[in-house]
Amino acid sequence: MTPSPQPSLMPIPTLLTPTQGPTPTPFTHPIQEGETLYYIAYLHGVTIDDILAANPGIDPRFLSIGSSLIIPIADHQDADTQLPVVTPVPVELDAVSCFRTPSGGLWCLTTASAGDGRNLEGLSASITLIDALGQAVASAVAYSPLNLLEAGKTMPLGVFFPPPSPVYARAIATLMTAFELAPETDRYLPVEANLEILEALPESAHWRLGGTVSLAAGAPSNAEKITMLVLALDDGNNVVGFNMWESSEVVSPGQQIAVQLDLFSLGPPIRNFQILTEAFAAP
Repeated sequence: MTPSPQPSLMPIPTLLTPTQGPTPTPFTHPIQEGETLYYIAYLHGVTIDDILAANPGIDPRFLSIGSSLIIPIADHQDADTQLPVVTPVPVELDAVSCFRTPSGGLWCLTTASAGDGRNLEGLSASITLIDALGQAVASAVAYSPLNLLEAGKTMPLGVFFPPPSPVYARAIATLMTAFELAPETDRYLPVEANLEILEALPESAHWRLGGTVSLAAGAPSNAEKITMLVLALDDGNNVVGFNMWESSEVVSPGQQIAVQLDLFSLGPPIRNFQILTEAFAAP
């Protein structure tokens, strides 16, 4: 499995109460380690779309530590003109499954599902290892591999504890951020993906998949890039691994791209797979 870049181990951050709308004075936000665009929007009480509009060209998934974001402001302090406060959405997380690696490290995975017909973005959770005495011995922040989680689908959140991983009795996941996608948001474009099994043994923890991915022919604009996340599922449809693929260039509506990738399980044999996709509108 080749998951997305993993966050370094860090204490669980404390979510601050968001300000009630932007201040009347222009300011910037210096990006700190572990922060995401969604957390920054929550912190300042503005929407993600407003930050993207004020900072053209940034990639919401890859923020440069030390650089600054312009935080949009209101022209005056009248409450009717203030931007809406971004409100986290409560999301239930599945039980954490942890898998030892040959090197002595530890992969821990949980999953979040979008229900009630809501599309979500900006999911993150802390995963904490607890010892037999009930004490936390390690914690790390897990970020969703994709920004977008469509209604009815499942997103893995995983972290890697490098060797030597601590002795623990159980692992727990605590939701940090999750935001409902506004219906009028047009940052995401429709994608069509089709994969089939090219090679897999009955008890194999390694599948080779191939197929195509394309920006839907009716998409209103080109895509900056297409990202595909493929989940490895076991007998109980539990996520036991995942891999990602990204296009290397701007994709036009109807353009089809050949895809081939390897899917690995961290433990049980793979029995099925699930595809999630995301495409950002090109600027």
